[in-house]
Amino acid sequence: MKFSASAWLLANLAGAVAFLIVASHTWVEPELTHLPGAAGGGAVVWVLGALPILLGFVLIDLGILVSGYLIRRASRPIARASLAALAVWFAAFILDTVHHGI
Repeated sequence: MKFSASAWLLANLAGAVAFLIVASHTWVEPELTHLPGAAGGGAVVWVLGALPILLGFVLIDLGILVSGYLIRRASRPIARASLAALAVWFAAFILDTVHHGI
């Protein structure tokens, strides 16, 4: 199956939105950030819910990036899209981390 670079980038954007929606259930209220135990079981929910989404897309993007640049020169457009998608995932991870009060 062949994906276009724009379709892969859109799939990553949709995945990042899904990641942020799932992760937002574990965000700490700003006024409770410095209280011990404010997160409760949020870490478990994040690891079981949001982390698999993040890791799945990032690992696939890294695989496409490596194969596109090192192995097959014909798939360089999708490798560039994967590189852009990794930047999107980095931004989503930073946004999530900020809301955890870490």
